[in-house]
Amino acid sequence: MSYRRRTRLHACALMLAGTALAGTAAAAPTATTQNGQVTGKDAQGMHEFLGIRYAAPPVGALRWMPPQPVAESMATHTATAFGPHCAQLASSFGFASTSEDCLYLNVYTPAAKRAANAKKLPVMVWIHGGALLVGESDDYDPVKLVNSGNVIIVTINYRLGYLGFLAEAGLDAEGHVAANYGLQDQQFALDWVRRNIAGFGGDANQVTVFGESAGGLSVLSNLVSPSAYGLFNRAIVESGAYSLTLPTLSQAETGGAAVAAALGCAVTDTACLRSASVQNVLATEANAGLSVTTIVDGTTLPLSINTALKAGQFNRVPVLNGSNHDEYRLFLPAEAGLTAAQYPAAVASVFGSALTPGILKLYPVNTYPQPVLTLAAVIGDEVFACTARQVDRWLAPYVPTYAYEFNDENAPEDSLPNFGYPYGAAHATEIQFIWVTPVLPGTPKLTTAEQTLSKTMSSYWTNFAALSSPDTRGVPSWLPYENGSDVFQSLAPPHPAPENTFATDHHCGFWKQLIDPS
Repeated sequence: MSYRRRTRLHACALMLAGTALAGTAAAAPTATTQNGQVTGKDAQGMHEFLGIRYAAPPVGALRWMPPQPVAESMATHTATAFGPHCAQLASSFGFASTSEDCLYLNVYTPAAKRAANAKKLPVMVWIHGGALLVGESDDYDPVKLVNSGNVIIVTINYRLGYLGFLAEAGLDAEGHVAANYGLQDQQFALDWVRRNIAGFGGDANQVTVFGESAGGLSVLSNLVSPSAYGLFNRAIVESGAYSLTLPTLSQAETGGAAVAAALGCAVTDTACLRSASVQNVLATEANAGLSVTTIVDGTTLPLSINTALKAGQFNRVPVLNGSNHDEYRLFLPAEAGLTAAQYPAAVASVFGSALTPGILKLYPVNTYPQPVLTLAAVIGDEVFACTARQVDRWLAPYVPTYAYEFNDENAPEDSLPNFGYPYGAAHATEIQFIWVTPVLPGTPKLTTAEQTLSKTMSSYWTNFAALSSPDTRGVPSWLPYENGSDVFQSLAPPHPAPENTFATDHHCGFWKQLIDPS
């Protein structure tokens, strides 16, 4: 059930309950922005301001252009319904959409703290995941964070897929900041927060940007982006360190030429590109097989993430960063029937013949009960676990850094069918411990121990947003990461605890030759 549907059901329940209550209903919450007043609604102890436009619609001549300001208006805007999702194909992680008019955000504030004289609250801006291809802001219900953590939450939409991250020589020669349009959207939204959040009771000097998967990669990209300087004060990265080496503009333009050709356009014919239907752009996206990522464009991203972090050239803010123990189990349903005899060839197909003998020695096929689980550990350790640790090691000499591993081996999986093997602490399974997320019928609920972990994790995240440290207010101790001690916080139910075997468990010494060969 989507958050949108749950919200409607909640509203109906409130209306029914209201028939038994005396008195006049409270006035709808309002807030003032630079573009006028917005009127929201009350739900679950929060004031919700939904579907606020933060940039002009990137349509027509504004397709593949940097985000532009909203036209000035002092009219009152009713902010009680989510804005359209950015254009994408249907998936397990997003609804189909053909809308390019999608640059909207949502603001959630604790209803009890909206008095004019109340202390300004910390703000957390969420960037959703979905491989930069799919996803939307309204799948994330922030009630756990808002009410228990006493913070303001902002969730945003940003341009996705080729509409958000296309590098194409003709477009890139137009003289505007190019390629990373979705990343520019995120920064435009962060600037909107800086300029407007005081009207909602928020502190513009206490803004934490956080995200998961592609949202986490986006946080890292913003961390190393000079144009994001001053837009946030803290950063949380959940499973986002999977693509630290970014393509150059020229490399990405090679793929962009193929996209233009598939749309029937010459490389220099930008008018043709901008006149292509959204449906054709999405169809090309589905058929081209090109990966979508942030790009070293020379302006928004002058350096690749790994290069910038290693050189200390990033926005110096405290960072909380981590990964899940069994990340790659989410991505191998096609390999569920892998046999022991097929395992060496499967490893070689991913890593090549030179590395395969060493991998087979470290990860014999019987390391896990099923060959597919061992293969998932191999790929996950290189792609997620040890890259996240390397990010910690680059960051720690410069800024307070907090490292975690999510370790609930029985975390419920609410969005995928049974593929014939246990998901464990797979990619994205930590989200439900921080947010209220859409749940399919029949999905197990969090156990009592998991509910305890959920409360602790929510406290960690909001403590960090308020005080630059998760280790406060009586929650289990979590000390900053140090390269010498190499200690992570193991997020396992019911109570997290330090772990000092992360590098050994994931064979990070072996994977360093690929992640940081110098």
